[in-house]
Amino acid sequence: AGFPGTSLGRENHNWWSIKATSDWHGKTVDKGLVWERIDGKDVQVPAKWRAYDSDQAAMLDFRQFLQDNNRYKAALSF
Repeated sequence: AGFPGTSLGRENHNWWSIKATSDWHGKTVDKGLVWERIDGKDVQVPAKWRAYDSDQAAMLDFRQFLQDNNRYKAALSF
């Protein structure tokens, strides 16, 4: 996610560029429009990102994000 150079990482400790979806209840940062692929087309959409007070808080949340997300279950079994 651009470690260590992005402002998202440097200023908000979000080194993995995790978006703040509707189920996120912590701090957020708005970085404007981002590119997404929706229905086979590249479009720009507004997005908010998770923001943390420390690298430790970011790492703990990243671990939880991976554990809670079915997309990564197979990888975590190794």
